[in-house]
Amino acid sequence: LIGSGCNIEHDTVIGPHAVLKGGVVVHSGTRLWPEVIIPEGTIVKEHVLNEDFDTRTEGS
Repeated sequence: LIGSGCNIEHDTVIGPHAVLKGGVVVHSGTRLWPEVIIPEGTIVKEHVLNEDFDTRTEGS
């Protein structure tokens, strides 16, 4: 869901069921993981992760 007045720059990936409230700016090259909620008026300059979807594994 993308709120009104949002600005999404090129090379951005938005995961399924992510919510961007009104007036959010997402800078280019940024990744938003699934089901994240970005508050109104936020400027996103870095990846936004959702720990529920973290697939990193520790190994030897």
